[in-house]
Amino acid sequence: MAKKPEAEGSRVISLLRQKKLNMTEAADVIGVSLTTFKRWKARGDLPRPISIGGKERWLESDMEQWLLDQNPHLRDRMELERQARVAIMKQREILRQRGVALVGD
Repeated sequence: MAKKPEAEGSRVISLLRQKKLNMTEAADVIGVSLTTFKRWKARGDLPRPISIGGKERWLESDMEQWLLDQNPHLRDRMELERQARVAIMKQREILRQRGVALVGD
């Protein structure tokens, strides 16, 4: 099935808004030396970079996703934190509906 043009356009806008990292910044984001980053890149172990004006750049979101893929326990922790935030928001809404004054409101 072909992608709809408007869906493709929104993906391009999304890409334009994302933070792009040079090699040094990308290595720093994942906490490795530039030498290690280059070695992993040569082996094909990292997300593929995009090209901007002939320069390689990595999307910060791709690097974060790569880290989560390498460390499932982080993904599980982030999901638990997300679920906790949702539960707290729901509980606050229930309390507001009951007329309870909440600190910070």
